[in-house]
Amino acid sequence: MQETSRLSWEDYRYILAISRADGASKAADILGVNVSTAFRRLEKIERSIETLLFDRSRKGYLPTAAGREVIHAAEIMEQAAFSADRIVTGHDQRLTGEIRVTATEALAACFLPRHIKSFQQMHPGLSVNVLSENSILSLAEREADIALRPKRPSNEALIGRKIASFTWGIYGNPDVVKALGSSDDPKNLAGQQFVVWTGSALAVASEEWLEKTVPGVKEPLKNL
Repeated sequence: MQETSRLSWEDYRYILAISRADGASKAADILGVNVSTAFRRLEKIERSIETLLFDRSRKGYLPTAAGREVIHAAEIMEQAAFSADRIVTGHDQRLTGEIRVTATEALAACFLPRHIKSFQQMHPGLSVNVLSENSILSLAEREADIALRPKRPSNEALIGRKIASFTWGIYGNPDVVKALGSSDDPKNLAGQQFVVWTGSALAVASEEWLEKTVPGVKEPLKNL
C-alpha cells in the first residue's frame, strides 16, 4: 500500500489562501507568489494526497467535501499558531517596543489622544501607533495588537472588555419627519429607507441597531 504524503504547514497556507480568495489568482496575491506557482502548488498537494480539494469552474474554486474537512483542520491549526504566538509575546515582561492600536477614525480622533498621553507617561518605553481605519483589521493575524470597536468581538479566541457606551440616533429632513408622524415610535419608520455607513465596524453595529429598532426596515443605502 502506497504511503500517503503528509502536508506541511506551507501546504495548508496555500489551501487556506485559495479557499478564502476563491481561486488561485487572488490567492497568489495574498501569498506573494505568481499565479502559476499557486496553481502548481495546489495540483502538487492534490496529487500527494490523491484527493481533489477544489472543483474548478468559471465561477471560482468550490471546495469538495474532502476540501472542506482539510480547510477546517487548517483553520484550527492557524488559530493554534496565532494563540501560541500571543502566549509567547505575552510572556515578554519588558514594557518596551510598539503597540499598534486600531480604531475607527472618529474614535481615533476624539477618544484616544488623551488616554494615550497618560498611558505613555506611565510607560515611557512603549510607543503607540494608532491605525486609524474604518475597516476591520485582524487581531488574530497580528494586523494590530489592540482594537477599539463598537461591538464585542465575534472571535471567541479574543478577549474583549467594555470600556464605554455610546448612543445611535436617526436623523432626517424635518419635512420628512413631520410627514411620518411621531418620530418617537419606530413603527412609523417601517418601510422607509436609510443611509448608513459601510465597510467598517461602525457600519456593522449601526445596521444591527437599525434592524432591531425599526421593524421591517428596507435594505439601507450604503454610504461609500
